[in-house]
Amino acid sequence: MPLSANLDVITIYAPSPDGKYVLYKASNEPESWRTGATFRYALLDTRTSQERELFSLVEGYQDFNQIAWSPDSSTAYIERMHNGGINYPVKYTSGLLAYRPVSGTLEEVPLYWDRGLHSDLFNAGIEVSPFDGGAYVLLANGTNPQLARYVRNATGWQRSLISGMHEGNISALETDRTGSLAVYNYNAASIPPQLFSAQLQGESLMNPVQLTHLNGHLLEKPLGDAEIATWKGARNDTITGIMRYPPGYVPGKEDPLVLVIHGGPVYTDFDSWRDTWEFPDHLITDKGAISFSVNYHGSMNFGFDFAQSIEGGHYYDLPVEDIQTGIEHMATQGIINRSQVGITGWSNGGVLAFALITRDPTIKATVAGAGTGDENSKIANTNGIVMDKMYYNRTPYQDPESFRQVIPLYHAKDVETPLLMMVGTNDSEIVPASAWVTYRAFKEDSKAPVRFILFNGQPHHPQTYENQLRKVLEGLGWLDRYLLSPS
Repeated sequence: MPLSANLDVITIYAPSPDGKYVLYKASNEPESWRTGATFRYALLDTRTSQERELFSLVEGYQDFNQIAWSPDSSTAYIERMHNGGINYPVKYTSGLLAYRPVSGTLEEVPLYWDRGLHSDLFNAGIEVSPFDGGAYVLLANGTNPQLARYVRNATGWQRSLISGMHEGNISALETDRTGSLAVYNYNAASIPPQLFSAQLQGESLMNPVQLTHLNGHLLEKPLGDAEIATWKGARNDTITGIMRYPPGYVPGKEDPLVLVIHGGPVYTDFDSWRDTWEFPDHLITDKGAISFSVNYHGSMNFGFDFAQSIEGGHYYDLPVEDIQTGIEHMATQGIINRSQVGITGWSNGGVLAFALITRDPTIKATVAGAGTGDENSKIANTNGIVMDKMYYNRTPYQDPESFRQVIPLYHAKDVETPLLMMVGTNDSEIVPASAWVTYRAFKEDSKAPVRFILFNGQPHHPQTYENQLRKVLEGLGWLDRYLLSPS
């Protein structure tokens, strides 16, 4: 039988370990696209069925946060999102609240960290691991999250920044109820994930013990090295990117470069093992190219201002400048062959791929997945109008001339780069009609081959193995043909 009497929609809930409470958030219209939805955070006492509302926030329906209980059920930790967005909320950073049901107290945990909690859009629920009396927390720190430990005592919250041989490359952690033993996922850009355990001694995780030996066949293969590059990008801000080198890379050889552009735009490229059908980095490096992933303006985990910077008309220009200056940085360092640069991107990475090839005719090949170069038809879709509300003060119907200057579709005649487009027929974020409009413009006006692949019945991120495999093979084949083995 039902425990609660709520009449709205519960979107996230977390029962306490002792089963006495359920903390949840709910909204009357959780997928509102007009101005965001008002979510209320409430505690249900399962013994009495009484509900206590804690607070409410206006949030975007695309944003997810974490609720985690201490083992003794005395404290619930709630990730509180800090939203930007001009006319619609979008998560840029987040803080942490602590609620104690017995006393009814709700307080903010002072992180003493400007960038807030670490956020990984594809690994939700990894930021906070409570123990009795406190919690381990991953803090946002660009490409390499910082592990910290927070303890509540009589004088307030105390923070310890944790060190250790794996710190900075811990992507998820669980602890015992005392907080003295941790099990965590360690990986890096060219090191596949393994689980380790370690003891907390002072402010360090000591004596790590490897618990798993996953993907042994993969570890036998030459994976190449990786490093983090930094340079000055748009607005003279420091930009970071992940460089993955081919196996046997020889410094000074000047290999081809493939830009692997993340989506979001509020995603982040971490110093972590990210090989997926979307971003097959090591399949690219196996072909002798350097894979390069840029954390352009608008990316998360670099602070609120950096994520917010693309609002108000900078959706294209700042990220494109960051990527272009990254290419030039690598060329001046003698790392890449400037005449052999290609692109693969998905979602917003596909959107930026269109913008780049309209501005740089030297790019030799582009794979634009789940992207569009047309703002007009995109905003006719609910998700499209949400993106427009987040980042612009107006629509292209209200100010067509300003959009005409930046929308890639209107500059297809300048393109000399072979273009492969892909999209799912059930994509609700990049509506297929918008991709069709983009394809038609580039097919008619560009000076290079254009191909368009539709994944039948697939959403924004294809879900079947067959479609994911085809995406990888078609993309690699296109790069092979026009970039890596030019005729």
